[in-house]
Amino acid sequence: MDIKENQILEYINNDGFVSVTKDSPDDEQAFVRKLKAFGVLDNHKSIHQYNPTSIFYKHYNSLLAWKGKIEEYQFEDKSATSIVNNFNVNTISQFNQNSHQISFEQINNTVFTEALKHELSEEQLEIIKELVQSKSDKKTIIQTIGGFGKDILSNIIANVLTNPSLYS
Repeated sequence: MDIKENQILEYINNDGFVSVTKDSPDDEQAFVRKLKAFGVLDNHKSIHQYNPTSIFYKHYNSLLAWKGKIEEYQFEDKSATSIVNNFNVNTISQFNQNSHQISFEQINNTVFTEALKHELSEEQLEIIKELVQSKSDKKTIIQTIGGFGKDILSNIIANVLTNPSLYS
């Protein structure tokens, strides 16, 4: 990414939003549209104001260091997969031996862990994993997730509710 794009990212990180109007330079408008398309920014109440999502904070440092085009950046966090694979809310590996179909509980847990993986960083996943393993109460877990960012909890719920696996 170029210097101008890095400046936009730094501005968003420092101010918590970016405003783009028809008077904004074309390259700024295009970059903000791309960030929105990748789920890095989300519209605020104002049509022209965009707020960073959890994806922004998750990838901020690596985006600043990225030398290629934003379209070539891989937003999927591959390193979080190992933590999610070891993240057992209940017994994820329940398998119906007779029909060789995955149980409903496994699908629900998989949907939930995928939603966590999509919204949280590796460090945040580890914190939640420790809370669950230490059998922390719901209030503590919810407060901890809420402390990761104002939209994280609602994004996790939205990811769970919109996952087609939940309804098939």
